[in-house]
Amino acid sequence: MGALAAVVGWSVRPLCVRFDLAEPVISVWSVVVIWLLAVAVGWVALRTWRTLQRSRGRRPDQQGLQGQQLEAYQAVNRLVLGKAAALAGAVVLGGYAGFAIGHLGIEPTQLSGQRLLRSSIAAVGGLVLLVMGLLLERACRVRSDPP
Repeated sequence: MGALAAVVGWSVRPLCVRFDLAEPVISVWSVVVIWLLAVAVGWVALRTWRTLQRSRGRRPDQQGLQGQQLEAYQAVNRLVLGKAAALAGAVVLGGYAGFAIGHLGIEPTQLSGQRLLRSSIAAVGGLVLLVMGLLLERACRVRSDPP
């Protein structure tokens, strides 16, 4: 999916030039939202890992703190969130990286430089979102105790 998104992102500039269309402008808010999503998924991954590590070390007869254990549906929801974040991160990374590559080697103007910078920052945000999604998936794993 990421490679397909990279091809689509790269082809935006040549298609806009070919059909005499204005190239899209990348807003600051789209970049900020990508980074906020990455931070939020990373925070959920950290909280999930800590919760599962604490509850794994307890004996069934021990009383834990309220809200410190995950229900099965919560773990499944977080696993799905991790998978979705990893997929979305791959698409965002590919799309914005392809768009940035499409702007390399062209005559530098203020707007082309802005597009290159913002798409590069968004691509890095997509990479971080991808990694955080994979970490959340990994945090949902529970090892079985030895017999």
